[in-house]
Amino acid sequence: MKIKITILFFLGFSFCLMAQEQEKRLSFSIKAGGNYSMYLGTEDLGVFGGVQLQTRLGQRLYLQNELLISSTDDIYFMEIPILLKYKFSENLYGLGGIRGSLPLNNQEKYNQKEFEASGGYGGYDYFVTDFDGFKSSLDVGVQHYISKKLFIEGIFSFGLFKSMSETYYINDTGYSETSETRFHRFKAGIGYVF
Repeated sequence: MKIKITILFFLGFSFCLMAQEQEKRLSFSIKAGGNYSMYLGTEDLGVFGGVQLQTRLGQRLYLQNELLISSTDDIYFMEIPILLKYKFSENLYGLGGIRGSLPLNNQEKYNQKEFEASGGYGGYDYFVTDFDGFKSSLDVGVQHYISKKLFIEGIFSFGLFKSMSETYYINDTGYSETSETRFHRFKAGIGYVF
């Protein structure tokens, strides 16, 4: 899996560098930061990093494409946000658009000891967290340029569909119980423009 991630980053990085050479209206950036995820009554912290390509569409309007790798509770995602960016002032921009996410490893299994240690419900032998394939979310955020090359941003992603489930199992009886939910996330990060 590490080889796949490395290849994806290399391809994304190469594409963005080639595109930047074409015109001044394109810019290439790298970015990284942390995320706070909410699902099924659980809150987790994670990290993200990746590349972005920005295209000027007009005097104040931009298209921002990104390729990110992020993590939440030992689950890794490849994310592809497509955002419109609007310039409110010299250094302040609003962001809005859609994000597609694909889990790179989609299941976690916890045994009873780990489950109880993390504050889980008693009586279950283990549970499985399953991120059900491709997910999409609606993104809204802001971006502030500290200088011409350095920016900070905050983005909230609202899950559009139920895309994650947890199933609890009791080995003795064969009983299982499943809960489904949407996956929401807040990201805060810093980026550098080349």
